Amino acid sequence: MKFQAQNPIEVANFVIDLAKKDGKHVTNLQLQKILFFLQGYSLANFKRPLVNSSFSKWKYGPVQQDVYQSFRSYGSSPIVAGALNAYYDNNGKLVIKRYPMIDQHSLGDTEVFRKLEVFTNKLLSKSAWQLVNMTHIHPSWSNYYDEIIQHNADDYKNSEILDCYEDNKESLND
Repeated sequence: MKFQAQNPIEVANFVIDLAKKDGKHVTNLQLQKILFFLQGYSLANFKRPLVNSSFSKWKYGPVQQDVYQSFRSYGSSPIVAGALNAYYDNNGKLVIKRYPMIDQHSLGDTEVFRKLEVFTNKLLSKSAWQLVNMTHIHPSWSNYYDEIIQHNADDYKNSEILDCYEDNKESLND
């Protein structure tokens, strides 16, 4: 099972689309924790990161900042659409496209994709606050509370993400 780590916004769009397909809602807070635990799941099961970016330690747990910025306008409301990419082309014309989402082709492995779908659906059944609490009780967050509150905490290391996933694996897979 070999695949390249993916753009965090494309992974976020995958989660949002999967939620919509199943008639579920996802907020930015919940999305952040889902991405974090997807990273842990990938590290544990495939021995490689799914997301090609870091997670910051914030007051309400792990945050992937590009994804946060892309969906912050929703506040605590459900996210209704995937992120857009706006840019000016070579002719100075504004182009707005929806970011793609990960799929079995971008991952290059149908089995990995199916496993990610199954695990993501389990995560979508958890409330944002259940997921926040799982990250808060883990030493990778709780041991850095003072630094987090002062906005001085280092980003999560992959080993911390993996440990947090492993410590919560049973609850996450219910």
